[in-house]
Amino acid sequence: GRIPPPTVQPEGAHRVRWQLRAADLDVIGHVNNASLWETLVEAAGGSIASATVTHHGAVEAGDEVELVTTAQALWLEVAGTPSVTAEWTLR
Repeated sequence: GRIPPPTVQPEGAHRVRWQLRAADLDVIGHVNNASLWETLVEAAGGSIASATVTHHGAVEAGDEVELVTTAQALWLEVAGTPSVTAEWTLR
């Protein structure tokens, strides 16, 4: 089964709409890992020493996705529920 998504986000998290592009999707219409890692690297804003990415559910073509970030974590939310979470440490 899937890992349940977290229910609490840190106070002060930054929220923006994450626009899906055709290039972000694999052949079956799910967000591909390369696109996710590109977003993670951009959100981290530095050289990543380690990262943990957890998929709680699919992000698919047509989903309205919100990118939620803090200094060391991100969430991709679909309908207010995290579908992907990531945490990292910088070098």
